[in-house]
Amino acid sequence: MKKIAILIFLLIPTFLLAEKNKGLGLQMPDFQFSTGNGGYYSSPVYFGGNMGFFPNKEGFVATVNPIFGARITRRFHLGISSSILFQQQNLYVPNGLDSTKYKYQGANYDVSLFARYFILSGLFLHAEPGIINTKVASIYYDYSDAKVIEEAERINVPNLLGGVGFAVPVGQQSILVFTALYDFYQDENSPYGKYPFLRGGFNLGF
Repeated sequence: MKKIAILIFLLIPTFLLAEKNKGLGLQMPDFQFSTGNGGYYSSPVYFGGNMGFFPNKEGFVATVNPIFGARITRRFHLGISSSILFQQQNLYVPNGLDSTKYKYQGANYDVSLFARYFILSGLFLHAEPGIINTKVASIYYDYSDAKVIEEAERINVPNLLGGVGFAVPVGQQSILVFTALYDFYQDENSPYGKYPFLRGGFNLGF
């Protein structure tokens, strides 16, 4: 599975050359900005991302994910993405007779490169290799000191996201982007898990 995903990512330059030489497929509308005299010009670069706050009964998860991308051709895009995920959760650690409430806090930091290839107007393939710096913790109750102990370390976890997405124009200079992704690398410490997931955000041209 990993080899297949890597092969797909490496074939993207081939798609790029095919587009340059043969002009295959439909074209994706460019980001548009007013020139002030009734006309518009195209923006080759864009920024965007998403933010999220997800409360639950015992805590919350908050995320910030900025991106910066460039339109290499009308259908082939490259960019860089980073994100911070912060989690706070009340845990109940067994202490023999009952359990002790413990407030757990942790954060993940990641950076990745992404490529998008628009195969139809709005519909694109997405590939995104990256590294996540994550906290791995062992939490237990110390009976000698009668308190909860947390032993933690930070490790770097590789991932290789791939999937499909859809871009919906909103006005003349922005789009909403929705992607369905899967982590093909499947490192045992990856926070993405074994199932596909959805992600949404916005892009603004400038």
